[in-house]
Amino acid sequence: MRIARLSTADGAATLGVDPSFNRTGWALLAGGHHPPLLIAWGVIIPRGHGRGERLLNIRRQFEGVLRSLRPALAYFERPGSWQRRGGSRRETVEVMAMCRGVMLAACAELGVEAIEVDFQAARRALLGRHNAGADAVLKFVRGLGVEPPQRPRGSVDMDVANAVLMAAYGLVCLGGWAQPSG
Repeated sequence: MRIARLSTADGAATLGVDPSFNRTGWALLAGGHHPPLLIAWGVIIPRGHGRGERLLNIRRQFEGVLRSLRPALAYFERPGSWQRRGGSRRETVEVMAMCRGVMLAACAELGVEAIEVDFQAARRALLGRHNAGADAVLKFVRGLGVEPPQRPRGSVDMDVANAVLMAAYGLVCLGGWAQPSG
């Protein structure tokens, strides 16, 4: 986890989450600034044997993020229509839903409002196209002045980049950040 030294008292703190069973990206942005400020980011990589232990580990790690950062809201990426076209295995869809479910339960338990958003709707709103790819997401995130971290093998961490996009979408919905025109 990386945390900048910044108080969130001057703007809404919105958590963006890109849930996954293997690697969940998250990012906390503060509104009230232009561009919004990235306060913290990280990934949740579950440990354990079997699905049950891994889900419990995801929940515990996510609860730790919520307890330490205390976001006002959490915006969760929900799979888009591509998942209904048969392009994903049933098991993939099921474990993604389970992972999101344990994190939503953690939000409810800790009093953090959670909002699920179709990732294609978020991309349409922020990037102008529902099917904008990774390059467009990276251009947007870098336009905020945020350089996504590198994964261990050197590639850009798209799990965190997608979480930044979800948090930015949440700030736009809250009116905590107006995108530049043009």
